[in-house]
Amino acid sequence: MTDADRDKMLGDLHRALLEPEGGNPPLLERLRDLHDALLEVPVGSDKEARPLLARINAVVQLHERASWTLRAGVYLATAGGTVAGAVMAIRGLWR
Repeated sequence: MTDADRDKMLGDLHRALLEPEGGNPPLLERLRDLHDALLEVPVGSDKEARPLLARINAVVQLHERASWTLRAGVYLATAGGTVAGAVMAIRGLWR
């Protein structure tokens, strides 16, 4: 990569981040807004408020736990049915 290519790339990156395009705010400003929306607690919130990303993480963890519990329940119900069927088959053979 030549110095001219590097300078062109840096200029393109600078324009993309800092210069508005099509009447929209600059990309850097939009990224800051997204960062604030995900990681900052809104002004005026109560003391126990958490950032949006922390709440999303809690929901994902709850979903993972619930899906694991459901899978374990289905497995145990299936295993219980299998054991009950085996016991009934063995009883039927002994009679």
